[in-house]
Amino acid sequence: MRGVVLNARGRLRPETFAKVWMQSPAMQSVITVPDSAVQRVDGKFVVFVAHPDGNGGARLVKRAVEVRSASGGRSAVLRGVAPGEAVVVQGAYAVKAQLAKGTMPKTEH
Repeated sequence: MRGVVLNARGRLRPETFAKVWMQSPAMQSVITVPDSAVQRVDGKFVVFVAHPDGNGGARLVKRAVEVRSASGGRSAVLRGVAPGEAVVVQGAYAVKAQLAKGTMPKTEH
């Protein structure tokens, strides 16, 4: 086996890969949102939560969130959004731009 270095002690070394299996006593549910829904405003991560106004539109509210990177283009939201709340996904950057101008847009469905 020329050129292959065996690791007889089984220790982790820099620039090596390992497969890891972890067991957890309980599964946890996590809310995830598309990465495009999470914006950074004044150094904090936020999402824009939509509250329907009953007339086909919605009032948008900026909500600070604590997020962790998940996978597949989604972020795990640890705090700040409840299950079932509607968040702006497509166009969240445009909403952020309007917020920066001082005018939060009212949306139409």
